[in-house]
Amino acid sequence: MIKLGEGWWTHHEYHRRSCLNINYFCGWKVLSGMVNRCDTMIEKGLIATLFETGGRANEVLSLKGGQFHDKGDHILITGMVVLKQRNPVRAKRNVPMPKGESLVAPMMEWVRESGEGLLFPYKYDWLYRRVTEINEDWWPHRFRGERASQLAIEKDLTVPELMKFFGWSKEETPTRYVKMSVKELVEKMSRGKV
Repeated sequence: MIKLGEGWWTHHEYHRRSCLNINYFCGWKVLSGMVNRCDTMIEKGLIATLFETGGRANEVLSLKGGQFHDKGDHILITGMVVLKQRNPVRAKRNVPMPKGESLVAPMMEWVRESGEGLLFPYKYDWLYRRVTEINEDWWPHRFRGERASQLAIEKDLTVPELMKFFGWSKEETPTRYVKMSVKELVEKMSRGKV
């Protein structure tokens, strides 16, 4: 039974999972496939933005089109609010992303279409339901863990760099999100990175 003030998603099996379970980057093909399964442009933009920003669901839901800036070779989101569950203080972070990443195009297409105001006029309930409808093995916070894994594996970001990108204040936080599978370790070693 759902208690007063408790969202229905707390009874969904993926609510109880955490990004601790993510020990490899799912790959661009999986992410692009999710975007392609979306029915509307706003949904495509939302899925792309969840991953590209690595933001928590409510951080992404608070974004406005006016925060996105074209800087030539990359997009910069300025003043993205950091909303932590245990800390009500609202910090802000700037989020850069290279234009060449495959999810930047659907994200920016929605930003251009929606204008300067709020990009995603939804509540968390809708977002959670929609993500699980697109792919039953996904939930909103999983995008954050996948982005952390991708940045560590593909971009070789260090712990301090990951902390800056995600707005983390403790060094142990990146290690909770980023684990490397044996396959990725072998691939990295073959590229001379380990």
